[in-house]
Amino acid sequence: MKKEIAIVALAALASHTATAATVVEKKAMKQVESTLSEQVASTASACGNEALELEVKWDAYGEMITENQGKLESNKYKSQWVYGHVGDRNSAALEAMANICNSDEDYKEVIAELTQVVIEPQQDFDNAESEFSVDGSTLLITSGHQMSRQASDFERPIKSLF
Repeated sequence: MKKEIAIVALAALASHTATAATVVEKKAMKQVESTLSEQVASTASACGNEALELEVKWDAYGEMITENQGKLESNKYKSQWVYGHVGDRNSAALEAMANICNSDEDYKEVIAELTQVVIEPQQDFDNAESEFSVDGSTLLITSGHQMSRQASDFERPIKSLF
């Protein structure tokens, strides 16, 4: 089952890689896809999800980068770093879910009902906060930028959803 979950997540992510403008960005996105696919499988295993698909809104990231080009330049920040943070930050969020499931059966029961995780960017590059919401069986992560995060940073906000 772990392999099926990872394959579904990877297929969903790979369909969006065509939006990258440069080879460096595409490579960054592929690394993110690999990182997140592994973490999705680990989270689904810890939480008991029958299926857990992952979708990264790469087009929205491309649009955010374009709209915030001046802010990226003033921060001496490269677009591939934005893509790299998608993997770092959201892998930590998925790890937080697994940690919650491993430590609390009540949360595990409701997290196991999730079937999809959708990741989209905060529209303002200066916004470093990640926000979480649940719509039915979908967890939406509106991911912040620039700063790295650890799983412990996301455990409380994820718990507050349930």
